[in-house]
Amino acid sequence: MVTLAELRKLHQDKIANTQQNDDKKQSSDFVSFDLGEHDIRILPGKEDALDFFVENTIHKYKDAEGKWQTFHCRRPHNEKCPVCDYYFDLWKRHKALSLAPKTKSKFGNLATMIKQKSRYTIRAVIRALQKKGEDPVKFFTMDKKTFERVLSGVTNPDFCDEDDPDNTTVISLERGNDFKVKAEKKGEYTVFDNSEFRIKKSRAGTPQECDAWLNHKLDLKSIIKEESYEDGKKIVDYLETTLNNVKTENASTSQDAPFDVDDDGEQQFQKGLKS
Repeated sequence: MVTLAELRKLHQDKIANTQQNDDKKQSSDFVSFDLGEHDIRILPGKEDALDFFVENTIHKYKDAEGKWQTFHCRRPHNEKCPVCDYYFDLWKRHKALSLAPKTKSKFGNLATMIKQKSRYTIRAVIRALQKKGEDPVKFFTMDKKTFERVLSGVTNPDFCDEDDPDNTTVISLERGNDFKVKAEKKGEYTVFDNSEFRIKKSRAGTPQECDAWLNHKLDLKSIIKEESYEDGKKIVDYLETTLNNVKTENASTSQDAPFDVDDDGEQQFQKGLKS
């Protein structure tokens, strides 16, 4: 006979498995590149071709298991963000130590890690998946530096046909350009700083393929997320506890967040006070 305690455990395990499956399904919507070169075709917006990306402002932090987690900043939604408040408070505490210039502290290091960062997500056809006969449409999230390379190609007149410039941008399905993602190692992180558009123009695919890709179920609007103040406060409370086992001065910077590491956080702090 099954006891009530066993039923509760079965129920909890089912909830946990469902959550894991949902997380796995969501993560499978995003492409992850191995080191090397990878061809993709950036998909234009369905209604407006240039509406091909979404921007998110996030805070990165490490959880109790040492895994990177993300909190979507509330400030772009004109809401108070507890993680931003904590960021500025950490730099105030760092400055109060009256350390020599460039001297690091546990407060400054943590502030550097959780600093607000912009991330850009596009929909793209992953050519390697297309060759395998798999669903090739995935989300690709990049940092500001990589996205600037994408924008540079989109606005570059050298990639346009003088007779029809509006319809020959790099993201055109008719006469566009594949984007060569160059995944390289920078410290312990993978970066795409040297990615670039291929010179040769081509049709993205057959008319049937292009129509299917353009109307794919992946929706960029689903990437936009509004976090609750309470969840942000819980993260701040947790991060504060992590400071207890770190020396006040000369703390290690090994926990710096991936992509665009800020080496001069105090300067960012001063900018924040003015903004």
